[in-house]
This record gives sequence, structure tokens and C-alpha cells, in this order.
Amino acid sequence: MIFNRKSKDGRVKAEVYINYGDENESVNGQKRIKKAEVLINPGMSVLEILKMVSNIEYTPDESATGHMGSMITAIDGFKNDLTHFWLYYLREEDDGGWRLPMETPDSVLIKKNIMIAWRYHDLQEKGPGAAGNQIFGPFYSKECIARVKRCNRQF
Repeated sequence: MIFNRKSKDGRVKAEVYINYGDENESVNGQKRIKKAEVLINPGMSVLEILKMVSNIEYTPDESATGHMGSMITAIDGFKNDLTHFWLYYLREEDDGGWRLPMETPDSVLIKKNIMIAWRYHDLQEKGPGAAGNQIFGPFYSKECIARVKRCNRQF
């Protein structure tokens, strides 16, 4: 895990995962989960870190919709629409598991080693990736959620 490593120059490490949908399928021969590890200066936002590892589209201010800050509209060409949306999850070294922040990604500042995961949710999907099922976290697949205790996915 990332948490055991320390940087000598004061920077912290961020592991970023991007789940484009069903983990068991591939798109153009590539897996649906992308992983990147970056060294960042403490105080960088989740949005700035995402910009470092992916091509993104976002609205800088979504206050008209009630969200005070930036909202991601696309990551690597996967766009929000009427049936799809992006959510991010955080896991810090002191956390017992993934948490779903209730803040926009530009307002969450990273101060210590962290894991950040983005998941592309589908409103029409049934199961763990579906809207309302965000409690299952960014990686669980339909096959894995039924066997959570025995699941071999260790993220």
C-alpha cells in the first residue's frame, strides 16, 4: 500500500484510480480501471491531482445547481449525461475504508498520503455501480459484492 512510503522532500503521494465502469470488461483492449501514482505538494486539491493524471472537462463553478465549486463533467472522454455521472472516493492512511466526500473536488485539499478513486456510475445499471449504491465504493463489481468477505480485489 502507498501509506508505508514517505517522501524525503516533503511531498506526499497520491494513488489515483479511475474506474470507467464494469471492471470485468475492456475498452479498446484496455482495462476499465486506470491507476496512477503521483507525488504532490501538500495542499493540492483533488481536482488538481486528477488534472495531472487524466484529460478532464469540468465546470469551474456549479453554484447555480447548488454545488459550491467545480464539478467534473468528463474524464478521458467518458462524459456525464442523463444516465452517467462521476463520483470520487477518498481513503487516507488513518481511514478504515473508502469514504464519499460531500465536497466538490476543488475544495478538498490533500495534506498526507492518500488514495483517490473516481468511478463512472450508470443510473440504468443494477447492482453496486448503480446510482444509490455508492456505499459499495469505487471498485466492487457485481460478482465481487455478493462475496465481499472472500473478494480477491484488494485496493
